[in-house]
Amino acid sequence: MGAITADEPSFSGWRIVWTVSLAQALGPALMGPAGVFMTQLQEDFGATRAAVSLAGPILACMMMSVGLFLGPVLDRGSIRRVMLAGVGVMLIGLLGLSRGRNLTEVGLLLAVASIGMSMYGTLPSQVLLVNWFTRLRGRALALSTVGMSVSGFLLPPLSAALVAAYGWRDALGWIAVSAAALAFPLIFAFVIDRPSDVGQHPDGDTGTPAEPPVTLRRPIGIFLREPNFWLVSFGMGFALCSLAVAMHLVPFGQSLGLSLQSAAWAPPALSSGSLLGKLLGGWSIDRLGKRITVTTLLFVQGLGWATLATEPDFSGLLAGAALVGFGAGGFLPLPPVYLAVCFGPRVVGQASGLSGAATLPIQMMAPLLAGASFDRSGNYTEAFQSMLAVVAIATLLLLLIRPPNTAEA
Repeated sequence: MGAITADEPSFSGWRIVWTVSLAQALGPALMGPAGVFMTQLQEDFGATRAAVSLAGPILACMMMSVGLFLGPVLDRGSIRRVMLAGVGVMLIGLLGLSRGRNLTEVGLLLAVASIGMSMYGTLPSQVLLVNWFTRLRGRALALSTVGMSVSGFLLPPLSAALVAAYGWRDALGWIAVSAAALAFPLIFAFVIDRPSDVGQHPDGDTGTPAEPPVTLRRPIGIFLREPNFWLVSFGMGFALCSLAVAMHLVPFGQSLGLSLQSAAWAPPALSSGSLLGKLLGGWSIDRLGKRITVTTLLFVQGLGWATLATEPDFSGLLAGAALVGFGAGGFLPLPPVYLAVCFGPRVVGQASGLSGAATLPIQMMAPLLAGASFDRSGNYTEAFQSMLAVVAIATLLLLLIRPPNTAEA
């Protein structure tokens, strides 16, 4: 088959890439400035650092749990409708959260908002792009995460300024309304579930329009009995838990004596590194292969945590955050790539949902343990040093994966 080039408007795939990139920037990436709000919540509710660290576990729990049920729906049904509904759920949850009267209400409403974010965030975006790309899948998935890095760069300092001007409640309300106002019309206008819906082929290949693929739903036991499933799940879970622990970067900067406005530049440094890691990771996975890509990313991630564990000055904080971002952000496009190769693209939604649920304890416990470590010792040194062991475990697990040769058939 011939191929429609990326700059030809007749192929909708690349427009969808940038649409879901923006959707993720206005969805899960809204948690990027969570660290900006942590000390504010501590002051308002008299809570411990570990207690306000529950925001990360709640988000992870809801997104992974919802993904368990959402994956098969995305494989078979309308991804666009699910994403549009998710924007509404997110708006209701965050507006309610901004008026929470205690930490219990805040936690429950964050759970509601997290359900909404999961409905138009990472999982539906990945399933959508697996439908639209085959040869260029790694590149498309990497580009789709660029919006999260841009949002991670802009939102923390913007949030810090809004909190300083209006307080955390009104700041959060403005963020929620703005995100919904941008995300809903973009998804409505540009998301198309499958290339066959508009007579196109994956990657823009030309030829007779393909029939809609038959979507499979495999018994769960097939995944659970496959060693590759557990290696991918736990390997990616350990590799990506750095992004959950990174919610502590702002309070970590404050513990070093920096102001909130100065410490709020740590997440943008993380996001800048993450953006570069995603782009190079997507290119590397297509050109150099998985093993070289994951070992390089994890080495850089470990270097970042080693830098942060020394309790550096402001420039060292930014450098360490950028290195962690590069090493962890580069992994964001990789789970669906591995799962598609191991189990086939037609069940990637189901596989991703199950994989996310399997890694839930890791994503929940990582930021909570970091907060508890701070409450016990008054610093983050022990927590950040522990991340070096986490990186080593992730490296070992991912290098043990042996995908079958026929998975994509």
